[in-house]
Amino acid sequence: MGRSNEILLPVKGSFILLSILGGLTLNLLPWGEVGTLLRPDFLLLVLVYWIIYHPMRVNIGIAWLLGLVVDVAYGNLFGQYALAYALTAYLALVMRRRVLMFPLGQQALHILPLLLLMQAIVMLIKLSSGTYWPGPAYFLSSAVGALLWLWLPPLMQIPQRKKPNTDPQ
Repeated sequence: MGRSNEILLPVKGSFILLSILGGLTLNLLPWGEVGTLLRPDFLLLVLVYWIIYHPMRVNIGIAWLLGLVVDVAYGNLFGQYALAYALTAYLALVMRRRVLMFPLGQQALHILPLLLLMQAIVMLIKLSSGTYWPGPAYFLSSAVGALLWLWLPPLMQIPQRKKPNTDPQ
């Protein structure tokens, strides 16, 4: 658990916005064929992090709005990512206290079903609109996202850590 008992500084709204924009940017980058298959939904990972660690700052409504932004950016059926993000955000909020009790490795095991659920919702909507089934490899990006969770909380908490006191007194 190590640093989990550490008292962190309050998170700045500008850092939350910057991390969300970073997640959206990583989602929109061209990754190539194999990269796209393995690329997790970075924006969803960032949203789930903020919902679990700071639910008063980022909530289901923000997840829904960002889902609409992703729908427009991808040119998909309007509302499919909004629905998937909102449902995933709701479940992340419900699981919040349980997830926070565990170390990062076990947190990743709790995050994996959330990522799989989001992908399943999007795939069901796409299948109902006539898209072909991409196969089980479609869900590999959720496993990669769960692995990235191991580094996401420590990385996002760097700006919240107190600076070491260099005063000699």
